[in-house]
Amino acid sequence: MLTEWGMDVISIDIGPEPEDLVYPVRRYDGLHIPFPDQSFDVVFSSNVLEHVDELKALLNDAARVLKPGGIMVHVLPSATWRWWTMLMHYVWVLQTVVFRRKNTETPGPKIHKPYSPYNLLRFGWAIGFPHAHGVYANAFAELYFFSRRRWEKFFKSAGYTLIDVKPVGVFYTAYKLLHGLDVPQRKKLAARLGSSCTLFVLKASAPRSSD
Repeated sequence: MLTEWGMDVISIDIGPEPEDLVYPVRRYDGLHIPFPDQSFDVVFSSNVLEHVDELKALLNDAARVLKPGGIMVHVLPSATWRWWTMLMHYVWVLQTVVFRRKNTETPGPKIHKPYSPYNLLRFGWAIGFPHAHGVYANAFAELYFFSRRRWEKFFKSAGYTLIDVKPVGVFYTAYKLLHGLDVPQRKKLAARLGSSCTLFVLKASAPRSSD
């Protein structure tokens, strides 16, 4: 869509090539964005930063490739998403483990053969406690780490100015148990249950370089 609007877009990612690409993606090492200083007007990410260990280093490299006056736009899962995904985990347990309803679209724990007591114990732990989504210790810790207040505090401490912060205004969970809902319905749910992600617009307080 952005290219159709006349913009020059370059997409980068780590890991293997996905099978359902709709736009070319350039592979990179996850450490150094492979472009010179001051290359872009905007750096955008969606549901990425919560998976990054060296987050300040990544943000600094993203700021390095921004032109003077450029901005970053990051969409991140909210504490609301974490809370409802935790609850949906137990709905998933009821559907797929207790009632044995197969749903190939939803993630969930599996027993790895052989069926040893250790593997069964791991399976019991997995269905009893929702797993962490990002790099944080557990799902309960993510209730704080995904909160708007925490992200604002982190960005400011890393040397970035917040230009705008707002809920995206759609509702979803990780388990896709409501996969039949369209966007207008998800917007109505978000108005009542909370937005599942938050949009942050940032500007570097000082220019960054590769030196």
